[in-house]
Amino acid sequence: MSRNLLKHYLLWHNFKLVVGTARHSSPDSDANIHRHDDFFELVFVRAGSAEHVAGGQVLQVVPGSVFLLEPGVEHSYRNTQSLNIYNLLFAPEFLRQFREDLSGLPNYQLLFNLRTDERTGGLLSLPDKAFPEVLQLLDSILAEEAALRPGARCAILADFLKVLVIFCRECVVPYVKETQSSYAMQISDLLAALEGKLSTKWSLESMARRARMSTANFRLQFKQLTGETPAAYLLRLRLERAAQLLMRMPGKMVGQIAQDCGFSDSNYFARQFRQKYGVSPTRYRSSG
Repeated sequence: MSRNLLKHYLLWHNFKLVVGTARHSSPDSDANIHRHDDFFELVFVRAGSAEHVAGGQVLQVVPGSVFLLEPGVEHSYRNTQSLNIYNLLFAPEFLRQFREDLSGLPNYQLLFNLRTDERTGGLLSLPDKAFPEVLQLLDSILAEEAALRPGARCAILADFLKVLVIFCRECVVPYVKETQSSYAMQISDLLAALEGKLSTKWSLESMARRARMSTANFRLQFKQLTGETPAAYLLRLRLERAAQLLMRMPGKMVGQIAQDCGFSDSNYFARQFRQKYGVSPTRYRSSG
């Protein structure tokens, strides 16, 4: 039977972040089936190996494996060999304020925005050169959680964000072939580029070229990996950025914000904005 293990972390419920470590030695996967209903679980394998079972996928994890589980996903480990892992648990809203900076990193897109089969498996691998720093940071978090001294949460937040940045900058896909895994890398690189260049006049063809794919294959793989067409994804991204800028920059003209987010026609922008948010851009800004 699956278990929700968040009760172990109620002390930190209003912080929305906790890091733990675990060792698994049972070969029986049913013995450790669990889930976290309200938290993402980012797992880093420190030592040993196992088969990770989740979402109908069985994938081998080894030292350096990094993978993300969405809230509510049941998973377990089987055929473990001295498996030692770190579990980084955080609420979906925890990273919202850091998303704008992190979203320019392809690995961030790969972990959080793509729906690949590997989402619940050994998706990324940390190179050996980055191991010592990550281990030091994670062990520092565990020590701060145990001591609970004043300033612990600030120290934990700083170390956690550093670990996440290292994962997003340094990790690689272990085996890149002409499969969905390689397509995911190509499209995640494009998504990072879109985040940083929303004012660019992106077309289907230019996005496909940026992803190094044929237009037809790009359209197919993009829909499978994101759940949206390229045009719908780009429109949503632009509208969400515009909504953020309307609230952050109250003195900036609405038309200029529209242009900064890639809308050359202010009337089209206003129609699309109203359709998504139910109010005009001006009314949306005043409601904040």
